[in-house]
Amino acid sequence: MIKQLIKKYFLITAACFLLWPLVAIAESHPSDIWISEGYIRQMPPGQNITAAFMTLKNLTPNLCRLVGASSDIAKKTEIHNHFKNKDVMSMRPVKSINIPAGEIVSLKPGGYHLMMFGLNQELKENQYHQITLNFTGCSNISFNAPVRSVRQHHH
Repeated sequence: MIKQLIKKYFLITAACFLLWPLVAIAESHPSDIWISEGYIRQMPPGQNITAAFMTLKNLTPNLCRLVGASSDIAKKTEIHNHFKNKDVMSMRPVKSINIPAGEIVSLKPGGYHLMMFGLNQELKENQYHQITLNFTGCSNISFNAPVRSVRQHHH
């Protein structure tokens, strides 16, 4: 009985040692895109749209193109940008955002951002929600972004 327990313990321990390098390799392989300063804007109760902002850094030697996004809290998520037309700022969807090799692109108020339509819940400050970014030329990536009130985020 004891010999069987020792044998099982030895096999489990050996398996852990053999598999550990594979786990370490998986964890050390960085994503193609580094995401920082990501957040979702909290809107007043009753609003069913919001925006998300973040900074994206391309860690590859290739051009990465953000071509879409989705979230667990919205029916539809689009990439938008602000444009000036005859001294009037307006916002409209864009098909993609280019992120050149080694470069940083900011999605921020007054510029590129993600618009989230058809929210399925009220957003509360400091909650986290998943956003998935879809790329061509780079791997897609999902991350959790906090909800921040307008007055909480300062630039």
